[in-house]
Amino acid sequence: MEKVVWVKQIRGTQQTEPRQKGTLRALGLRGIGTQSFIKDSRCVRGMLNVVQHMIQTDLVDAKQTEKTAKKSSKGYKLG
Repeated sequence: MEKVVWVKQIRGTQQTEPRQKGTLRALGLRGIGTQSFIKDSRCVRGMLNVVQHMIQTDLVDAKQTEKTAKKSSKGYKLG
């Protein structure tokens, strides 16, 4: 079954590097509290690693909706 990464931004981008701001934009996050579902891949994992201190993540099935997605703790730990 195809896996999807649920990502939520929990910190703002003030006083961050332009690279991190661009990474959040590429992940579909536009501000604190925004969420997105992204197909899991190696490049997405690398992007999550760059902004791990500003996001919450969880690995869910593709059929799972945002209402049933389990929320994980702060940081990038999908392991």
